[in-house]
Amino acid sequence: TGAAATPAASPPPRAAAPVVTTAPVSPPPPPAPATVTAERRGGFPWWIIPLLLLLGLGGCWLVNQNRAATPPASSAQAASIVVTNPTSGADLPAEPFTMSGTGPANTELTISDEGQEVGKATVGADGAWSAELPAPTTGEHTYSVDGGGGRSELKVNVTDASAGAGSTGTDTGSTDTGSTDTSGTDTGAAAGTFAISEPAADATLPAGTFTLRGTGTAGQEVELFEDGTSLGKITIGEDGAWSFDVPSPTAGAHTYTVRGPDGTDLGSVAATVSAPDADASAADCTKDYTLSITDGQTVNEPFRFGGVGQGQGYSVTVKRGERTIGTKDIPLDATCGWSYQSKPGAGRITYEVRPLGDAAAAPLSTVNLTVGQ
Repeated sequence: TGAAATPAASPPPRAAAPVVTTAPVSPPPPPAPATVTAERRGGFPWWIIPLLLLLGLGGCWLVNQNRAATPPASSAQAASIVVTNPTSGADLPAEPFTMSGTGPANTELTISDEGQEVGKATVGADGAWSAELPAPTTGEHTYSVDGGGGRSELKVNVTDASAGAGSTGTDTGSTDTGSTDTSGTDTGAAAGTFAISEPAADATLPAGTFTLRGTGTAGQEVELFEDGTSLGKITIGEDGAWSFDVPSPTAGAHTYTVRGPDGTDLGSVAATVSAPDADASAADCTKDYTLSITDGQTVNEPFRFGGVGQGQGYSVTVKRGERTIGTKDIPLDATCGWSYQSKPGAGRITYEVRPLGDAAAAPLSTVNLTVGQ
């Protein structure tokens, strides 16, 4: 028998791919600090509240500091406007003067006297400025210089030894000091001889207004002076007579001079004016208001005028054009008189007179004068 057939050998089974076993890697445990942080973040951050409060308070402090810093800057600017002439507290005569100083270049300045504008100036490129100001009335004045947000002030005292005892005042109008009065006058002088007939030389006169009288060339205009101060002008009448009521002179010795159109002295007389009686008072004054100067005159400075009146007295407003440069209250003196002396500088000037205490009243007189050079 044949040998039994050997079955064909099966191919060896395919070796299985080697299995690589990786050891399981467990995630590292979270670090402890991370756990703590996570727990803190899970709640409200209370610590931020004090921080916000601190920031808010700090911001307010800075804002307030900035605001507080503003006034010093303004003060520095004000201090940059300086008046060098006149100095504060100086004594000035009652006449026009120059005010000067320093300030920021190109600044427009406004100068006021007791709140009334009296001049303007512009600071030059070199920081200097100056302005010509009108004559102030006698007494204490406060001047202010404003410009560019800054201000400078000074006080001065204006004196005038020759001023009348009455207050300063201006009056035009109802009193005709330029009129001719022939009564008691020697009309035989119409031929042209000038003379002062009243008062007599070296006479002693009662307190208050008195009358100068004389003779001269008919139609001639003359100017009267009291100790060098002009009292205004009058025209000699056709009969050669003239008269003038001198308003409230001060007590003491005075010299009255009359000058012709060319300025030459025509005549003069000395007289002494007595002081008012000790018991004299203005309380009972009932005299009609008068004025010793007429409108439209050309006068030399200084000049003085006034009159008599009633009530408390009069208030005088002084103007150049439409600009008011001063106001003066003038109480009546013991003889019921009032007087004003002025030295405003060359040019046209206007005076308005009202009853004292009634600023809204219409002027009793308005006089326009031209002051010579």
